[in-house]
Amino acid sequence: MSAAQAPRRGAYRAQLSPTLDAALSKVLDARLSHKLREVCVAGATAIERLTSIDLVKHEPTNFEGDTANLALWEEMAPTVRDALVAANRLMAAMRGQFPDIVDPAPTPEKLWESWAGATTMEARLEIEVEAVMRAVHTILVEQSRNLGERVRSPSVVSDRWNLLELLQTYRADLRREIGDLVFLIASGCTDVRRDDVVPGHQAEVVAMSKLRRTVADLLRSMVAKMAKFAGQPTPELRKVAGRMEEDLRSFILMPVSRTMLTEDKRTVARTRAALREAATQEDLQEAQLMAHLTPLLEVLEKVARRCTDEVLSVHDRRTISTCGARLAEAELHRSKGSPGARRSLAQAIEAAEDLYGLDEALDVFIRDRRLHPVQEASEPELDKAMMDFRERLAGLPAV
Repeated sequence: MSAAQAPRRGAYRAQLSPTLDAALSKVLDARLSHKLREVCVAGATAIERLTSIDLVKHEPTNFEGDTANLALWEEMAPTVRDALVAANRLMAAMRGQFPDIVDPAPTPEKLWESWAGATTMEARLEIEVEAVMRAVHTILVEQSRNLGERVRSPSVVSDRWNLLELLQTYRADLRREIGDLVFLIASGCTDVRRDDVVPGHQAEVVAMSKLRRTVADLLRSMVAKMAKFAGQPTPELRKVAGRMEEDLRSFILMPVSRTMLTEDKRTVARTRAALREAATQEDLQEAQLMAHLTPLLEVLEKVARRCTDEVLSVHDRRTISTCGARLAEAELHRSKGSPGARRSLAQAIEAAEDLYGLDEALDVFIRDRRLHPVQEASEPELDKAMMDFRERLAGLPAV
C-alpha cells in the first residue's frame, strides 16, 4: 500500500448500533441528522478507543505498588496520553458540528422561550441537543483538565496503584458522559432503550453480570471456610489460610477479575499477601486470620452492590419480569395438566441465572435447581419448585 493509499492516523470510525442508526434516520432534516450522526460516531469511536486501553498490563505485582521513579512515569505516560487523545478528539467533533456549545449557556428562561417558539420537531431537537452537548462538553473539559493536573501530583505518579485508579476513574466517568450524550440524542429522535443505543453498554452489562456472579461465589466460599475454622488450632488455621490464598489466586487469574476497580483489586492483593504470610506463621490465631479477611469480605459485598446499582439495575428489572412471565406461563400449563409446565419453569430458572449474585436466597434456589433440574422432579417436587421460585422472586430487593 502506498503512502497516498494508507489511511490517516486516527481516521477510524466506529459503527453505530442498528437501533441508534435507525433513530437518527428518523430526523427529517438532513443537515441536523448528519450533525447528530457525526457526534454519535465520534462518541462510539471514543468509547472503543478507551476500551482498547489496557490498564491491566500496568498493574503491580504486589499490593505496595512502586516507589517514585522516572521509569514508572515513562511506562504510564502513553496510557495517559491515549485517554486524553480519545477525549480531545470527541470534544473537537462536538465543537465542529455544534460550535455554539463553547459560548455561555442561555438562561433557563431564554432556553425555554426558544424551545417553545420552535415550529418543528427538528428545531426543538436541535435546541435540546445543543443544551445537552454544552453541558457534556463542559464536563469533559473539566475532567481532562483535572486528569492533567492530577498526573503532575507526586502522590499520584509515585504510586502505581494510585495512578491506575485515577486513569480507571477518568475512563469510567468519560464513558458515562458519552453514554448520557448518545442516549439523550437518540431518545430525542424516537423512543429507545439505553442499552440498545449506548456504545459498549451491552458488553458492560455482560461483564458486570459475570463479575457479580463470580464475586458471589467467592464470597460464599470465603464465609463457609471462615465458619469452619472457629476454635481450630494453629496448624489447621494455617491450612485454611493457604487454601484461601489459593482461592484468591484463582480469582485474580480469571478474566472477569480484570473488570474490578483498581482499589478493590488492591484489597484482594493485600489480603492474598497477608494470607500467604499467615500460612507460615507459627503462632497464628483465629482473631488474626479474621482481621485479614474482614476487609476483603466488605469489599466483595461492595463490588456486588456496585455492579447492581451502577450497571445492572435495568437489566435486573427486565430479567425479573421475564422470569415472572415464564413462571406464570408454567403455572398456567400446570393448571391445564400440560407437561409444558416443566419446560416453562426450566426456562424461567435459566433466565434467573442472569440474576445470580443479586440475592442469596435466590442464589440458593438456583444452585439447588442446577443439582436437581425441574425436568427430573416428581409432581409434588414440581409444585414446590414453582412455589419456592415465586417466593424468591417476590423477595428480591428493589432494583
